[in-house]
Amino acid sequence: MSVVGLRPTPLFAIAALSTFGLMPFTVAFMMGTNNKLLKYAEKAKKDDLSVTETEDVDGLLKRWTFLNGVRGLFPLAGAVAAGIAIVA
Repeated sequence: MSVVGLRPTPLFAIAALSTFGLMPFTVAFMMGTNNKLLKYAEKAKKDDLSVTETEDVDGLLKRWTFLNGVRGLFPLAGAVAAGIAIVA
């Protein structure tokens, strides 16, 4: 039994892994998009974006928004798993 009276369960492990899982997800799925957006941001500072590149940025922002929404589910899943573990 732990100090606070809760016994460790697999749900606590799931909670921890899902919460920290957002980091590998970010590196694996979002870094390419982030790097492209940063490249376009530097180019935009010089007012050097073409119409095609502006359209590319719009697509990249939509992709980033979707991926960031998915990434936000990792801590949510961790919180749900921890909540269930606490009341179980």
